[in-house]
Order: sequence, then C-alpha cells, then structure tokens
Amino acid sequence: MLYWKKSIALFAVTAGFALITLYIFYTTHYTIYENVLTIKSGFLFSASLDIDTIKKITRKRQHLLTGPGFCVDRLMIEYNEHDCVIIAPSAKTAFVAHLKRINPDIDYIEM
Repeated sequence: MLYWKKSIALFAVTAGFALITLYIFYTTHYTIYENVLTIKSGFLFSASLDIDTIKKITRKRQHLLTGPGFCVDRLMIEYNEHDCVIIAPSAKTAFVAHLKRINPDIDYIEM
C-alpha cells in the first residue's frame, strides 16, 4: 500500500511538471507591433523592448542557455547598453528581416 501511495505522488508531481512545461511551450510568442518587440513565455517571462535599442542579433545553433524558447537554434538579441534576451522564433530569417526593416542598424551574426 505504501508503494502505491508513493507511485501516485510521483505520478502527480511528474504530471504537474509536464503540464507546466506544455503550458509554457504553447504560450511562448513574440509580437512586433509598430516599434516594440514583445516577448511572452507563459507566466514566467514577459518583456517589451524598443526595436531601435537593438544593437546586435546573433544566431547561435546548439545554444543551451536558458531563455524563452524550446529549441537549441536560438537568437540572442542584444539591446540597450548591456541587456540581452535569447529567443527561438520559428521563422528566424523572416523575424530578423522584419526587425532589420524597422531598424537597419542591427548587426546580424550567424554562428
């Protein structure tokens, strides 16, 4: 009986983590409206940044640093003086092209 109770507790904890992960996965999105990039990832992360403050975008493949995105092919966006955020939009090339149309001074590096 004790083994059964531990199994149920373990299942409940595992299912809880799985549901939270799926929630974050399906609610992560990036929105460009006028001159502002908004990044939202579930209830954990939310940021808005002025596209004119973006200095450099680096595409890093196999980059495992944490950030709002669930793949290893990510974009590191450096903005302001020392700020950066790592994201993983599905259409990376189009995403960068759209940002560069708004701010042509963005440097783009592919690694």
